[in-house]
Amino acid sequence: MPADLQGGYAPDVRRQPAPRAPARTTWKGAVGLSNLGNTCYLNSALQCLAHTHALQKYFRHHQHTLLAPDKLDSKTWPRRLVQTFVIWFERAWGEYPEGQRVQKGYYCPEDLLRVVQQLNPLFADYQQQDSQEFLRCVLDCLHEELREEVMVEVPPALSPPPRLPGEAGGPPPMVIGTSEPNSQLGSPTASAGPSWPFCAASDASATDPGEITLHDSAPATVTAQPAVDPQGPASPAATQNAAKEEPAKPKTAFRSIISEIFQGRSVSAVRCLSCGHTSRTVETFFDLSVPIPSNPQDVDLRASASGGRAAPACSPARTSTGTSMWNLKQMFGAVKALVWQDSQAVEVLDCIKKYCQPEHLTGRDSYACEKCKTKRDAQKQMRLLELPEVLCVQLKRFRCEGGWLSGTKNSKPVTVPVDECLDLRDLLDDKAEATWCQYELFGVIQHFGSIGSGHYISFARQRKRPDMWFEFDDARVRECSADEVRSAEPYVMFFQRVPAPEQRAARAAFKRDRDQTANKLRAAPNGPRPAEPTEETADSIPMSPSVSVAYVPKHWYIRLTTMCTPGPIDTYNHLCPHDKIGCSSEAWAAANFIAISEQYCQALLRQHGGGPMLRSLDLCEKCCDLLAKYNARRKLEHALACKYDTKEVGGNQGSYWYLLDNVWVSKWKRYVKAADAEHIKSMCSPGPISNDRLFIPAKEGEPPYMEVRQNLRAKVEYHGVNALIWGVLHFLHGGGPVVCRQEFDLKGIPTPAEDLLPEELTPSAWVSKDSIVELSWQFVDECKADWDVYRAKYCLVESAEEDEPPEQPPPTETEASLDDAGPEPATG
Repeated sequence: MPADLQGGYAPDVRRQPAPRAPARTTWKGAVGLSNLGNTCYLNSALQCLAHTHALQKYFRHHQHTLLAPDKLDSKTWPRRLVQTFVIWFERAWGEYPEGQRVQKGYYCPEDLLRVVQQLNPLFADYQQQDSQEFLRCVLDCLHEELREEVMVEVPPALSPPPRLPGEAGGPPPMVIGTSEPNSQLGSPTASAGPSWPFCAASDASATDPGEITLHDSAPATVTAQPAVDPQGPASPAATQNAAKEEPAKPKTAFRSIISEIFQGRSVSAVRCLSCGHTSRTVETFFDLSVPIPSNPQDVDLRASASGGRAAPACSPARTSTGTSMWNLKQMFGAVKALVWQDSQAVEVLDCIKKYCQPEHLTGRDSYACEKCKTKRDAQKQMRLLELPEVLCVQLKRFRCEGGWLSGTKNSKPVTVPVDECLDLRDLLDDKAEATWCQYELFGVIQHFGSIGSGHYISFARQRKRPDMWFEFDDARVRECSADEVRSAEPYVMFFQRVPAPEQRAARAAFKRDRDQTANKLRAAPNGPRPAEPTEETADSIPMSPSVSVAYVPKHWYIRLTTMCTPGPIDTYNHLCPHDKIGCSSEAWAAANFIAISEQYCQALLRQHGGGPMLRSLDLCEKCCDLLAKYNARRKLEHALACKYDTKEVGGNQGSYWYLLDNVWVSKWKRYVKAADAEHIKSMCSPGPISNDRLFIPAKEGEPPYMEVRQNLRAKVEYHGVNALIWGVLHFLHGGGPVVCRQEFDLKGIPTPAEDLLPEELTPSAWVSKDSIVELSWQFVDECKADWDVYRAKYCLVESAEEDEPPEQPPPTETEASLDDAGPEPATG
């Protein structure tokens, strides 16, 4: 394992329990997981996620980004979850430095379990849990932590020329997903996935009044806002003219590797049986929870169902027994054969068809028709609009009808397609685009026992050997046959969309050109000569001046090699507003792009669209300056907060309380405790102080900030600081209004604000006045550390460098505008 994966997140090997006959294998991915006490639900889910090719490849190929210093120093639990997954995937699929494959038969997931317990109290104790609930919680937390704002559509300036099939040196033509060469990536990359309600992390730490604690407790997770174009207008008049002529901003959405892999979209169509009016509702899903029909003859997609769907499933309780599971398996198999010997098994496709079968809405479930303006009988049907790359199907085997003790488990045999493909073409909506609809099984989670007790195991297909299956029973791993998987009682199944033959050829062509380009770079006179390339090291070789190469994002390369619809080459989402690499580290740039030949890159752009073509990994000087000023301000702010923050007011810190909205304080905590940002997308400035939420909005014609909201709780909805801390925050971030009270109570009598500022922010503490300006929010946040933009926006000229601008007091609760708030920084 690489050295940077060890550190504080490596498990203590001494605490790992001795596995039961651990498997000693050289196959990658065949690594067991220790049972830490009723954690078989976790182990079975982690094994299926580890064999999700796109997921493990993303985490292992983006180690430099996910384990960067600005990420490792983050103490948020969602970030720690990401880091534990990097370690787990590297342990399962990685190699030791000497090049030997992983030999250890098991791994202790104690660190991962501890993080999940902090994120969701449901898993806080070592009780019986549901594997599907664990999957949803983990995927939701990973999505929320890894998501980033991207452009949904390709910029018009990057629209590619007509595709040239069969061009020399280019990949073979493919028609996958859509016939348009510049089609967008689709729903999995165009919108954020649903947020499951049981995955919210609790904020257990309380802060004393007046103290902004800077300890290592995890603050609320806040998504970093992307940097804004630092090229500002030259004057207010130019700003108004530009606003009139500026085209509409491109549409953006949030995406992550989780949404790209697991997210699909379905359509719920309700048709009124009286007037024929049809209402369509599009919903996103990360998994399908489907019922089990009694027999295949009960499924008819054309006939209207006589009743509603099955009752919602109940999450079963799980118990991991410490004895051998073979006796339990034999006993369970005998009971199942006795009970279901006369029952006809159904297929997984029958279960999905049952989910999409029309149902009749009548009585209390009747439909409120928009056209009839009253409740009518209606017919409801689900159809699939967009298919995910990995389809996760959960069978509704558990039902709680009259309470937990009266719950039942449906053990009806369901046949899984081990050697056949799952074709969902008949379940697509009429408005769905023509796409490749075949899936192959690669993971199964099986549950033994009843709703109150039992055990989980999982099966996974070896990616390098599709005919080889492994059974994972906690720390025990063994090779099994396809017949064993076929006869299993599935609870959750994972299906990978099958690529078309043209897609396989395109993947091979890309890897071949990548390796050839890497060899040319090594052989170039001025090029680097590292060791022989591997799949990881060949992706991040710097460009040599004597070789004509182009660079594509590694994220797109992972989509090309693991997904059926890679979408356009989204280099535009990885560049700064100046069309360069907006980071301060050459290692970061080299680790996130792959070098290929320029000729082959042109062919890819014609075929997939996107762009622009990136011929060098030169860092943007303006963004490097912005990152330097941003990091310097954050370090100074952290030092001043630690120095002047107090629990009480009085003395040199001021006599009054200054109240802040706790939402803004949570953003500020995340910003000030972060490590130095390496990329502009890693910047998480909290923005200007916003106390608007503490006041009732003023009516038209009335001054704002006159009446405070009632029933706001101290340390929950608002926070209090002393005058020096308020001076630091307001000087460095601006905003307002000032909420000053004699007591730590929002409903107290307003008092005039004190004009106090730490000596570190006074002009006498700096060599030049420019240094003070470079700390202000006007320079860093508004003008993006660009002196030309700053001078133009604030109408400064070189001859006025020695003039001291008039200082304006911060806004009060009776001032109407926040835009005029804040002391004007010293001139440049």
